[in-house]
Amino acid sequence: VVKRSLALMSPSGRILTKSDLPYDVEAVARIGTRALAIESRTLAGHLVDVGSSIIAGDAFDVAHAATAQSSPQMASNGKVLFAAWRENGAIYGARIDPVTRRHLDGRGILLDSSGGTPAVTAIGDIFLVVYTDTGNLKLRRVDSSGALLDPAPLVITSAPPQAPHIATDGTD
Repeated sequence: VVKRSLALMSPSGRILTKSDLPYDVEAVARIGTRALAIESRTLAGHLVDVGSSIIAGDAFDVAHAATAQSSPQMASNGKVLFAAWRENGAIYGARIDPVTRRHLDGRGILLDSSGGTPAVTAIGDIFLVVYTDTGNLKLRRVDSSGALLDPAPLVITSAPPQAPHIATDGTD
């Protein structure tokens, strides 16, 4: 089911529907006329041409691990995609090239050894990942080269009882 908040719109203004995407979508990020959609059950990525709703190529792994992953979220900085997910209670992230669909960070970047469902956005070339952990709302900043910008997660405040959400206009 394509969730309303994850809907894709073609350049002509047409909303892509479930019939356009034959899998359950958990997260979507768009760069120009392409978008990456992540399946909710398998964390398989699908590259979608939102201008014609053609799925480009076969599905590919967003997370390269033998253990179970869940709760994927994703953002675009206009050049590269960044996905974050839970794996065995830890939070991981990885950059994905939107053209080649190549995973740029091997097994992924360990963002924290524990944490809840992540939320991701981008400000310029920096990706922000927020999540709850042991009663706190935490933040990790990752640059477009995949480097962590802080030596440890930043504690923002005492955590709200539900999963966090984050959004920007890309510049502020």
